[in-house]
Amino acid sequence: MLRRRSVLTAILISYFCILIVPTIAGAAGYKVLEKSLVGNVNKSNYAMLEQARQLTDSRIKEVNRLSLQLAMNANMQWLLTNASSGHGDVQLRLIALMKDMGSFILVNDFLDSLFIYLADRSMVVTPTMQTDQDLYFRKIQHFDHLGDMPQLLSRHNSQKFLSTDVSENGSTQRMLAYIQSLPVEENVNLKGSVVILINEQKILDLLKRIDWDGNSSTFIIDRNGNKLVSSPNQQYVSDELINRLNTGNESFEMDKDGEKLLVSYATGENGWKYVSVVPNEVVMKQIERVKLVFVLLLVVGVFAGIAISFYLAYRNYRPINELIRVIQKRSVTSGAGKMNEFEMINSTLLKSFEEEKTLKTTLEKQAPLIQSNFISRLIKGNVDISSLDQASLDFMQVSLENRSFRVLLIDIEDGKRFMKSETEQELALVRFILTNISMELLEGRGFVVELERNRLAVLEHVQNEPLAGEDDWIFVLKEQSETRFHFNLTIAVSRKQDKPEHIWKCYLEALFALERRVVMGSNTIIFHEPDSGGKGQLYHYPMEFEVLLINYAKTGDYANAVNILTQIYDANFSIGTISPEMSRFLFLEILASLLKVIQASGSEGHFSSALEDPSTYFASCHTASDMLEQVKRLLHDICAAAKDERTDQGERLYVGIRKFVEEHYHDGNLSLTMIADRFGITPQYLSAFFKRYSGKNISDSIAEYRVEQAKRMLADRDLTIGEISRRVGYSNHIGFGRVFKKIEGITPGQYREMKE
Repeated sequence: MLRRRSVLTAILISYFCILIVPTIAGAAGYKVLEKSLVGNVNKSNYAMLEQARQLTDSRIKEVNRLSLQLAMNANMQWLLTNASSGHGDVQLRLIALMKDMGSFILVNDFLDSLFIYLADRSMVVTPTMQTDQDLYFRKIQHFDHLGDMPQLLSRHNSQKFLSTDVSENGSTQRMLAYIQSLPVEENVNLKGSVVILINEQKILDLLKRIDWDGNSSTFIIDRNGNKLVSSPNQQYVSDELINRLNTGNESFEMDKDGEKLLVSYATGENGWKYVSVVPNEVVMKQIERVKLVFVLLLVVGVFAGIAISFYLAYRNYRPINELIRVIQKRSVTSGAGKMNEFEMINSTLLKSFEEEKTLKTTLEKQAPLIQSNFISRLIKGNVDISSLDQASLDFMQVSLENRSFRVLLIDIEDGKRFMKSETEQELALVRFILTNISMELLEGRGFVVELERNRLAVLEHVQNEPLAGEDDWIFVLKEQSETRFHFNLTIAVSRKQDKPEHIWKCYLEALFALERRVVMGSNTIIFHEPDSGGKGQLYHYPMEFEVLLINYAKTGDYANAVNILTQIYDANFSIGTISPEMSRFLFLEILASLLKVIQASGSEGHFSSALEDPSTYFASCHTASDMLEQVKRLLHDICAAAKDERTDQGERLYVGIRKFVEEHYHDGNLSLTMIADRFGITPQYLSAFFKRYSGKNISDSIAEYRVEQAKRMLADRDLTIGEISRRVGYSNHIGFGRVFKKIEGITPGQYREMKE
């Protein structure tokens, strides 16, 4: 026990030693943390400030470039040098200049607006208008802090920026006005100016990334110390601060009203200074938070390390302790109580080696069962071929080298003639018989395993090149099973694969082939067919067939409804090209048609099994014929219910049709379509309903009624046969005579003579 406790103590001390190293390192690094964090904050703040400077400088360069493009514009040069030209030429040049200005505005979203002041013409030109200078500066745009704009623009201004409030259409915005005198190269003889307005908010948006949650101040001053743009927070901006800003890039601290400020600034290419002022307590507040988190994590880490050390030491010692307990309970070695734990483990291992030989002998006896389990997992793709060594394969007597493979799935469809009842013992006997027959026919070229209660799988070794008669054994297996044992089998055969890693593909192909049992029917041999690339045949279910099926179901005409179903089934499955998926879609659509009839009749309660979950209605059906029989049973119940409900309605419909024929028999347009339109039903349904109800075709019934009326009229000698034919709805006496003779056996004239 002392030795065992010493093992636990040694493990625990080793973990404590490991824990001390990061604890000391963390404590030493804590002092470096504050300085590092302050430096990183300064670097981060300056980096963001420098990034904002670069973005703003690039935008200002775009403004300078745009100003130069406008100054060098051909239309602009012409207007500046041709002050005495005619009004028409001036207008054409102005219109062209306005179009150019408009294109500049469209391609640069940084600009708010721009205009050109032409001093010689006292005119202001914008992308959308040209107007007098007084009208423009008094009524259209008013510059609050710049005073007399014409006077300001008459002075020389070279790439000058001024901050001002601009009033336009009743609203005032803070703008940065860029002014460039024209021509660019002259300082005395000035003829105008280009003015570009930039909304101050767009520059502030570029500076937002260095805003410390509204606790800092950011502003821009030009090379002359004039403030151009500033954030809303102005409490930290002072003349003393501006005076301390030198050229270049720098960071420093300063006091203002007893508060320490951290100032960072960067100088742009145009001499502008970008300044960020942050209270020191704001910066340190975040640093203190990080330091606090660091200390808490360090403390938590130490306590957690101690707890984990105890836990891991106990957990690592516990297997040894449990092993010793097990050995003490089961060991019969003399003097075991005096042994230490390592001696006891050593003694037990030696004894285990002696028992290994006995275990190996036992495993050899179980080799067939292990082989069957391995083949089953191999077929399903649950074996990593690369991890198997040759010794394991030799032990299971399995060879996978230099072979091609295919998989067969054998489903026992029906063995009732062989089995008295489908008990597990009888099914096991059936599987045993099929396994023996298959192994005998394979002649050592494969393995047979049981996958499910009524399914066997065959892993067959085949040649790479197809051989004549290599499939004969499959047909012999099916024939012997049927003739000798009266088994009905469905056999699905995959294609060949030349690598053992792809045996699982053979299994999937066999499963897919087995799915085609829906189309091919059960008790067949189905070979896997390659995918047609998604161009398989769609099912055939025309709308007119659906209408007929619904009408027959509504009227309870089961015989004709089944006839329609048979036609649909033959059209889709006579040549067997429809896929299993399409087969299920077809029967689901037929089921949907019948559900329409159920819902229209209001008898949902009688067909709850079909309405609860239509998607699983055919779950128990394996073949298309099974699904057809399932639909027929549902159709029979629907027709029976409809026949009971519609007996009185059918009588009223039949009487109405007869009355309509008697009232319109003289109309030459009287037809099946005319009557169907009158009663709001389809001609097909009308024809089938009338024949079912009266036993006659409706056309024959109309003809018979017309002949009866004609016979009455033939008694009147004043009426000619032609007049009688028109009165009973025939356009000429020839057609009338043909119908009359067909029904009565004689012509109308002979009938008149016979009556006389």
